Amino acid sequence: MSRNFIGSKIPTTKDERELLRKQAIEHPDFAPLFFSRDFKYGGIIVRTDFNGVPEEYNQNKDNSNLDIFEEDESFEDFEPIQNNENFSGDEYQPTFKITAMPEYSLFMKEINKILDNPKYLNELTFFPVGPPAIYSFYYDVVLPQMSMIMLGALIIIAVVLLFLFRAISAVVWSIFIIVLSIICTLGIIGWTGVVMNQMIQVVLFLIITIGVADTVHILSGYVYFRNLNQNHETALKSVFKKSGLACFLTSLTTAVGLISLIFVPIVPIKNFGIFSATGVFIAFIFTIFLLPLMLNLWAPVSKIEKKKRFKRKRRVFIQNILQNLEGYSIRYSKEIICLFFSMMIILLFGAYQVHVNYDIVKVLKDKAPIRNFYDIVDREMAGSGNMEILIETGKIYGMQDPS
Repeated sequence: MSRNFIGSKIPTTKDERELLRKQAIEHPDFAPLFFSRDFKYGGIIVRTDFNGVPEEYNQNKDNSNLDIFEEDESFEDFEPIQNNENFSGDEYQPTFKITAMPEYSLFMKEINKILDNPKYLNELTFFPVGPPAIYSFYYDVVLPQMSMIMLGALIIIAVVLLFLFRAISAVVWSIFIIVLSIICTLGIIGWTGVVMNQMIQVVLFLIITIGVADTVHILSGYVYFRNLNQNHETALKSVFKKSGLACFLTSLTTAVGLISLIFVPIVPIKNFGIFSATGVFIAFIFTIFLLPLMLNLWAPVSKIEKKKRFKRKRRVFIQNILQNLEGYSIRYSKEIICLFFSMMIILLFGAYQVHVNYDIVKVLKDKAPIRNFYDIVDREMAGSGNMEILIETGKIYGMQDPS
């Protein structure tokens, strides 16, 4: 960007630099795009070929004479063709390779090798911003953290299930159903060829939530009926008769609510709704068809009748707590209604204080270095955001003859 302004000869004297400084100040487009008004900060714009590398050409004619111009070549002697009648507009339709996040990461690693050079760091401080910087941060920092969070969520679920059911089989089968549902959903996304964004993390967490809810419904019902001295087969029939329909209705209503997002014009939101609904139903199907087979192999309660009163009481202590709460609700119904109604009024006012931020930088923590870089550029320079407008004229060389 500075080549056309400074030229190939770098100023070496103070007078030459001062002359360029005055010219830059007087230029209407330079400040604060390339430097701050107090000259404390300066900007370096790196031009890349990201998302601009042709993959293939859909050619209807021979394009062997198509010239590729270098950046420094002049177009002054180029005479446009005035007659557009022989052009259909689809002589060649280039498709461009979409730059993946790992490529941004590799690019920033090479950039950082230069910026981290002690020769520069002793004199300057660099604040890299822009799509490569933020995408690299998400790929190198955010995505690994999301994977750790998901693993931590599964561990917490396993610990809670072990505490509630006191049976390793309940933990193993629940986690197995969840993981299998996630794998199948990701497989469907992959085979459809749909490109997902960060919302795929929400899809996975939603599958975890619905999957563990379905399995816990069935497992808790199974243990409940076994504690009523029903045998294994009878307990399975009873729990599916009692809880199977409830699981189906909850999965159905959740999926219908998610699939309604297909009417949203935003493609990532639409894809989120489709695949979230798919994952919810996959988790339900696995719970209904696979979980009974798993319980046949390894059940939380032994298939052999064992009358152990202590174990029975220990397994249903949560249910005893819920039954006691039911009594409190009946005895103090008016007080409870007033309490929750007051809470609803207070929280209703809080709902109006919700602010939605679609900035992928502002959603990061304040302590994140990349966010501080963006704040500095937005405050001291012309800002880190940009707007691109494509003007479609509908004909070849339409910009040369707007009429």
